[in-house]
Amino acid sequence: QQMPDPAGMSPSPMPKDARTRAKAHTELGALYFQDGNLIVALEELTIAIAINPNYAQAYSTRGLVLYYIKEFESAEKDFQRALSLNDKDPEINNNYGWYRDMA
Repeated sequence: QQMPDPAGMSPSPMPKDARTRAKAHTELGALYFQDGNLIVALEELTIAIAINPNYAQAYSTRGLVLYYIKEFESAEKDFQRALSLNDKDPEINNNYGWYRDMA
């Protein structure tokens, strides 16, 4: 049985662990991005970062979305943040390399 949210909202099916929740929102954001729904993708990725400000993958994926909406300065900042958190992640390095080739 789920406990209600302390704010009085309906129970959330998501795990309480911040990293797991941030990962789930990042994955949702990536799916919306793949479907071309950039605004909802951006919202999901921003939620992921709010939940866990140290989740590198969320910054990397949001950087791609920001590139597509022509927010180049913000995209660069997100990629730099992602790399500062995890500069060994091959997906982050691949995304940043693609971005640098396109920018």
